[in-house]
Amino acid sequence: MNRTRPLIILLTLIACAAMAVAQTQRRRTGTAAPKPTPTPTPVPVSSQPQQPMDPPPATLAIVNDTSITLADVADQINATILDDPDPYLRAFYLDPEKEIKEARQRALDARISSLLIAAEAKKRAKSQAEIVETEIDAKITPPSEQEIQAAYEANRAQLGAATLASVRPELINYLRGLRRQELYEAYLNRLRMTNAVAKRAEVNTPNLAPGTVLAAVNGDPIRVDMINERMKAYVYKLQMRIYAVKRSAVDRRINDLLLIAEANKRKIGTEEIVRAEVTDKLKPPTDADVANFYNENKARINGDLPSARADIASYLQQQQEGKLETALSERLRTGAKVQMCGLWRDVSGYGRRFEVLRQPRALCNSRFSADYGSSERVPGRTGGQRRERTGKVLGVY
Repeated sequence: MNRTRPLIILLTLIACAAMAVAQTQRRRTGTAAPKPTPTPTPVPVSSQPQQPMDPPPATLAIVNDTSITLADVADQINATILDDPDPYLRAFYLDPEKEIKEARQRALDARISSLLIAAEAKKRAKSQAEIVETEIDAKITPPSEQEIQAAYEANRAQLGAATLASVRPELINYLRGLRRQELYEAYLNRLRMTNAVAKRAEVNTPNLAPGTVLAAVNGDPIRVDMINERMKAYVYKLQMRIYAVKRSAVDRRINDLLLIAEANKRKIGTEEIVRAEVTDKLKPPTDADVANFYNENKARINGDLPSARADIASYLQQQQEGKLETALSERLRTGAKVQMCGLWRDVSGYGRRFEVLRQPRALCNSRFSADYGSSERVPGRTGGQRRERTGKVLGVY
């Protein structure tokens, strides 16, 4: 029941460019900024995550006496996360220890960059936004046609069947984002030459005492406490995103098993049920529906309504399809015996080490909650997915 959403894929390039620009505020270099390159080069990554602990297979759910284990959904989880455009999410999934260390360094670099720009703004009696506009944004030159074409060819795998004309605005913004990154790094390098930046301690040194000064910019200290606080929110956000993928994979597996059981009961094919309950009930979105969506989301869509119309219509069609699939999955779950079990728990208190809490079958329906836990229902393709905000408790269950 799961399908891609073309509108989201169409916007992937600009999202990546935005992350690249944000990354410039978190990186410190001692050399001049690199020369601009017309096209991005994909960086190969390992396809298998190196989890902090490799837990043994555990039962994640039981559907009418059929068990679902991590092995049943592992490939789907891996593919979903490794196809995500967020490089930090992929890195955290593949090697949490390494990514946390790199994230701590990025956070320190970002704070140093912020203090450098603040110092320059104060010196010139301007706001930080004015400094960035004058020294960086105003110097970004538009990409050439050759660069746009090269970027399109380099990203064909992500763009699918989208034409160059339909994604031109996204490609232009993507290339402008890369240039902004280069200008930002070069400007920060110049500021480091005219300001006192002192390094005091390594940000990843184990067991740093509270109050430890990691660095100082013109005498203004950056303490480890601030980095630690930022990391708590950062790690928790990534953990919850991975949890959402895992839970969604289990939900889809549950729905598949229930659909097969219903088809066997009625002695028909699963495709016949889907056609009757979903496909035949689909209605194409109207021009008014497309226009309303565009107007409500104009700030997040690059391009005018005519250029985005086809993708918006496809997205709205899939939203409608998702609602029908949700209704079908909820009907299939009515009367079915579905048990959730198998909790993941962070035992390090910092998102670094996990263990599986195995629960006996009698407890598979028990819900775990922390003192400050809450839940949020997130619309999903098959019955929705629930992200349990339970502090240090994560996992599929």
